[in-house]
Amino acid sequence: MNWYTFLPALLNMSVTAGVVILFVILARLLLRKAPKIFSYVLWYVVLFRLFCPVAVGSSISLLGILDTPTVETHSAVSSIEYIPANIVHMEFPEIHVPVPGVSDVVNRQLPQGAEQLGADPLEFPTTLATYIWGAGFLTMAVYSVIAYLGIRKKLKVVIPLRGNIFIADDIKSPFVIGLFRPRIYLPCGLGGNEQEYIILHEQHHIRRLDHIVKALAFLALCIHWFNPLVWLAFVLMGKDMEMSCDEAVIRKMGENVRADYSASLLALATGQRRIAGAPLAFGEGDTKGRIRNLANWRKPGFWVVLAAVAGCAALAVCLLTNPMNNDTQEENEDGDRLTAEASGIDGDGESKPVSGYGDKDETGGFSEDGGDDESEPTTALAQLTIDDVAALSEKGDALSWSDFEKYSYMDVGSGLIIKRYEVDETFSVLVGGISLDIKPMYITLSASLGPHSGADSSDNMRPVHVGQQGNEKYETIDIRYEDVWAFVERIRYETSAAVAADVQEVSSSAVKYPDVPLEMLFSSGAGAWGTTLTLQPDGTFTGEYYGHENGENTPEYPWGTIYICRFSGRFSEPTQTNDYAFSMYLEELTTEEPAGREWIEEKLRYITSDPVGMEDGEEFILYAPGIPADELPEEFRGGWPGDWRWRNGELSQLDRWGLCNVNTGKGFFEHAGGE
Repeated sequence: MNWYTFLPALLNMSVTAGVVILFVILARLLLRKAPKIFSYVLWYVVLFRLFCPVAVGSSISLLGILDTPTVETHSAVSSIEYIPANIVHMEFPEIHVPVPGVSDVVNRQLPQGAEQLGADPLEFPTTLATYIWGAGFLTMAVYSVIAYLGIRKKLKVVIPLRGNIFIADDIKSPFVIGLFRPRIYLPCGLGGNEQEYIILHEQHHIRRLDHIVKALAFLALCIHWFNPLVWLAFVLMGKDMEMSCDEAVIRKMGENVRADYSASLLALATGQRRIAGAPLAFGEGDTKGRIRNLANWRKPGFWVVLAAVAGCAALAVCLLTNPMNNDTQEENEDGDRLTAEASGIDGDGESKPVSGYGDKDETGGFSEDGGDDESEPTTALAQLTIDDVAALSEKGDALSWSDFEKYSYMDVGSGLIIKRYEVDETFSVLVGGISLDIKPMYITLSASLGPHSGADSSDNMRPVHVGQQGNEKYETIDIRYEDVWAFVERIRYETSAAVAADVQEVSSSAVKYPDVPLEMLFSSGAGAWGTTLTLQPDGTFTGEYYGHENGENTPEYPWGTIYICRFSGRFSEPTQTNDYAFSMYLEELTTEEPAGREWIEEKLRYITSDPVGMEDGEEFILYAPGIPADELPEEFRGGWPGDWRWRNGELSQLDRWGLCNVNTGKGFFEHAGGE
């Protein structure tokens, strides 16, 4: 997990746990007449959700009723991603939290397309929020340590009673302290019966490992301190823990001791201060609620206990599991048809057009009784055209799902509703959103630029998520806010120019592929970072990324943090596309060590990184010296050391070899001494 994925992962766990907390609170109300042990055990489910980011998938998960987005991590295990793990660097970031309307409001504010990829605008707020979280966690931890030391100070003089039980003069209420060797401390002056009641109560805590559970609960509270539902859960779990322990004592000693036991609780409550801040020590609280619970307590009947056990077990399973992935195919009741057929997906998992066969349901698919394979089309849906798209775009922000009802589409959604409308070989429309009852989040016109397009596609590039082939690219606009005809004319012009460039003949004066190693550098020209790459004539290469952050330091590594990556690989045989350009594909890329390993050496922290400049690499173009600079992709040219001289009119041609990563638009340039 890297720096920018930590906060999304934490928030996903916290939101998931928040939903589970609400379910447990509802169950707690339904179980109010049952023994408190049942509602107390349900809080274990919340602890699991607060600590574990993954869970087994299940068709009976209660989280499925909220249309929860899941991502499969292993064959049977998935994680919930209300916030995508890579949202900071997604081209079209969007969230899907289970609070009506919130996702729409947030998604409208998130940067999109070139704005998102070019300036990385989400990096700073994510980093700042992570630092704020760290400060809150540290504050909670420091407070806990101070509280614990304060308790230990009160225990300097104690009198052993028996075993792990001690009497202390400087405390007002009993408590348990310690994880691995828990001890019970009692205030002095307790009567014989009172003392036995309290000892039985605390011993039951220890046998049930409540002292460990309470420590884990406090740790979860420190991690999720920003979530008010976690604070509420911490308080309610503590109440259920104490009440269930009280009930255990009464069951053991008999109902006739309830009055004396309640009186001892009331006596201890006078002037006490609850031990709640230290994770390794906890005492008793909520005296009024505990006494009321004891007054109403009756030994439960067999069927009440059995029903509570069954209900809690079923609820635990439903809350411990994640919903099955929305792409999973399920059989209907008759077992003769897959629901994937109804949503426009064939048996091989490929999307197929929905063209009006059978009875169309509200999602644009088929109802289960909408006809068999031999049925004829009842209402043929129309093919969307560019003229239709232009006419629809005039509605602007008022454009809705219903405006596309008469056009055939393919259902390509996974977690969201996404409909793809084919226009022709170049253009298609994607309409996506959370629900058909909420206006679409985006309505984009996509243009296929092809794997070898010469079009400048650095703005608003978006890969198709279904049926993507190789390094095929798509450029998109949202038709509600941008000029459709201007976009169409530009794409048609650039596509025709790209085709002409692809068939351009290589002249006799074409530059030859270099027969000596090229020493190249990828850098922004500012900051203490860069990637060096040595390209050999046979297409193999070696490289090293180095980055230094002075601000990322602590007393343990005062000289900052160094990010490093040593890598090697091989390109395919180059194909010369014109007099000054060679196309080749990345066939192999390996790093000495996986990203994320940390160590401290000579007052510096080292962190292994990915090979910056090679990320997402598929096709690379090697440009030769002499190519007109204005023919270079704009973003790639911006990394050229001679770019400022070209803009000032001092240079008109590339003065060195350059290697462009087509997917990112950036790349390496031959390193000249003194630069």
